Amino acid sequence: MTTFALLHGAWHGAWSWSLLVEELEKLGHAGVAVDLPAGDPACGASGCADVVLSALAAAGAQDVVVVGHSLGGTSVPLVAERWPHSRGMIFLASLMPEPGCSLADIASRAPQSHAPEWAELSSHLYTYEDGSNDWSTAPEVAAQAFYQDCPEDLARDWSLRLRRQYGTTFNEKTPLREWPDLPTSVIVSAHDRVLSPSWLRDEAKRRLGVEAIELSSGHTPMGSQPGKVARLIDELSRGVA
Repeated sequence: MTTFALLHGAWHGAWSWSLLVEELEKLGHAGVAVDLPAGDPACGASGCADVVLSALAAAGAQDVVVVGHSLGGTSVPLVAERWPHSRGMIFLASLMPEPGCSLADIASRAPQSHAPEWAELSSHLYTYEDGSNDWSTAPEVAAQAFYQDCPEDLARDWSLRLRRQYGTTFNEKTPLREWPDLPTSVIVSAHDRVLSPSWLRDEAKRRLGVEAIELSSGHTPMGSQPGKVARLIDELSRGVA
C-alpha cells in the first residue's frame, strides 16, 4: 500500500482531494490530505510542509509519494526531502519551486507561465487591506477558473468553499536548496485556465529532465476525473506509466 501525501492549491482545502482519496482507497492505497495554513500570513512553503509532515507522522505512513496541485507544489520537495519514507514526487497541474527564486520572480521573468485566461479571471479576486484575497465576491468566476469541466453541482459547492489566501508562499524565496533525488512526474492539464500547460511541459523538461504527461482536463482533474487521476498516479508510483 502506498500513502499519497496530497497538497492542495491556493484558496483550497483538504476537501479538494476527497474524491481522489476515495478512488485511491479502491485501489488499496491511502491518501493523507490536510488543510494547509493559507490563512496564516507568517506561514510559507516550509510551514505548509510542517503541517503535512505532522499528518504523515500521525498516520504512521511508511511508503509515501508526495503529490502537489497548483500552489501546493511549492511544498512537495520540502516534504519529500524531510520525510524518510518518501519514494517519489508528482506535480499535478502544479507550480514547481526553483532554488534561489520566488514564484513571483518566476512569474515576472516568465509571464507566459499562466494561462491566457488567468489575467481576466484573477481580476475578480477580492483583496483585503492586509494583502490577502479570496473569491467571496465572485464564486461563479472561480468555478470558471478552476472547475469548468467538473460536474455543475461540484463546481458550485467547491467554489463556495474556497478560503482566504495570503501571498507568503508566492512571494517568498523558496527554502528549497536542491531537488531531492527521487523519481518525479509532472502531469499537465491541457485545458488549464490557471497555469499554461505548454510552459509547464517546457519547465518539466528544462528543470527536471522529465517529459510531462497530459490530461484532457481543466485545472482541477481530481474533481473532474478522479478515477483516471487515481489510476495514473498509481501507475506512476509503480513506474509503469
